[in-house]
Amino acid sequence: MQLHIISSHHLLNHAPDNFLSKGSKYKLHGVYRFGTPGLAFCIGDMVDVENFQAAMEKKMPQKKFDIIMSRECDMQMNGWEEASMDQLRELLTPDEFTDILKIQGTANTGSNNNNSSSKGKSQKGKKKK
Repeated sequence: MQLHIISSHHLLNHAPDNFLSKGSKYKLHGVYRFGTPGLAFCIGDMVDVENFQAAMEKKMPQKKFDIIMSRECDMQMNGWEEASMDQLRELLTPDEFTDILKIQGTANTGSNNNNSSSKGKSQKGKKKK
């Protein structure tokens, strides 16, 4: 079986982001995770994964969705449900877990350079007003 992971910068449990919970309507099995990043761990045919990705892009055109990984997976998953962090650890290798969830970057710096640049611009904008 192939495991495909779809990622977006952030998805929260409110409309329209909660469309992430509709993977089973696209013949997919797996788990999803709200947060930063928002993730869908899909087991199914690539065409179904791409259809789900396209549907999320249509529902949330302001967000970008990428298939960030596809690989063989021995785990059996039935249904489509929200995942705990422990479930994600079971699905991923330690390196995949830290890379995908960006744990090391946030733990060491508290924010990445892109966020601090954006915050600086926002703060300057606020001071001018």
